[in-house]
Amino acid sequence: MKKVQRGYNHFVLFLLLQVTGCVLIGIGVCVFISSEKAHLFRVVTAVYEYNASEPFYIARDGLSNISYALVIIGIFIILSGLLGCYGLLQDRKCMMATHFSFLFVLVCAELSLVVVTMTYREHILSGMPDRITSTIQHLYAKDTALTNSVDYTQYMQSKVSNQCDPAGVHAHFMKGNHLTPYLYAFYYREANYPLGFQFNCCGSLSDKDYMNSNWRNTTSPAKNVPLTCCPLLNKLDVGAYMNPDPVDEKLCQEGNIDDKLSMKEVRYNLGCLSSLEAWFQEDSSIIIAIGVSMASLHVIAMVLSVCLCRSTEDLI
Repeated sequence: MKKVQRGYNHFVLFLLLQVTGCVLIGIGVCVFISSEKAHLFRVVTAVYEYNASEPFYIARDGLSNISYALVIIGIFIILSGLLGCYGLLQDRKCMMATHFSFLFVLVCAELSLVVVTMTYREHILSGMPDRITSTIQHLYAKDTALTNSVDYTQYMQSKVSNQCDPAGVHAHFMKGNHLTPYLYAFYYREANYPLGFQFNCCGSLSDKDYMNSNWRNTTSPAKNVPLTCCPLLNKLDVGAYMNPDPVDEKLCQEGNIDDKLSMKEVRYNLGCLSSLEAWFQEDSSIIIAIGVSMASLHVIAMVLSVCLCRSTEDLI
């Protein structure tokens, strides 16, 4: 009976470690290869320094460091599980004790990740409105990477009701890029119901952030807003933010509306700040939740490891 119980505990422990390890590695890889997260993270961490031609980043490698940490912890978890499995099969208490020590280190690492993420979240959120406004006004069109990231942020598809832009979808039909009625209905529904943070924005606080920007003062002919602040004909195309094709560029630049058009069909006038704050809060909360969950699971694994160690006879 004891043998059966020990085998069951061993199976649960090994499965727990392998699954959590693979999950962490998968999340780490997804974070690392996500161009969306890279663009948004660049915007929220950029800092303008007086007379600088490129931004300083308060957490330049923060996103990649998080992905590396998740992958390393995941690999460590899998190796720890294999060590515990080998120690149990060999009935060696010393190896089981080492396995317990590894689990303890893992719990400490996961809790450290939680603390660091919480600390950096507060640090990055602090002063974010002034930072983003300043970098847009001084560095947009000066630094290529930051400019692409700002354009990507402004172009991102809407996810809440107030930002729906059916004009862009209709324009997509007019250009011959036909969608089935079902897909159109799906797109319209996705854009009209609250699913998360909103985008389709312009500037930091509003589209007026560009009025006093270096970009506007040095652009010839002068433009009031970047083209990614306009509803796009090619908004459904991959990489549209790098080659924007406005529905009506003249109306967008003038910002004029009539009785038939609303402002959101001419130019996005809401700033990106609230969307960026919501995105950053959400993603950092996910990392914190993952860290706490993994630490809790590994505390359970530590308890199972102790039970297995106590039931193992040292054959050395």
